[in-house]
Amino acid sequence: MANKLTNPLTTIRVAAEVHGIDSVELAARSGLHPVQISRILNGHCRLTDNAKSRLVDAIGAAIKEAA
Repeated sequence: MANKLTNPLTTIRVAAEVHGIDSVELAARSGLHPVQISRILNGHCRLTDNAKSRLVDAIGAAIKEAA
């Protein structure tokens, strides 16, 4: 069985949870609408390459600031 963290959406969701980044902060940092963040995280819409890149950058920035 493959590691579930190979799924980019799962990786983003887990990283946000582990580092205490809620959907509102994720939306603010990524520039994506909060409703879109909710839909992405709940699997109700497709994770585009653009959204994935923006979410990864937002989580990375939040983690660096917390360190």
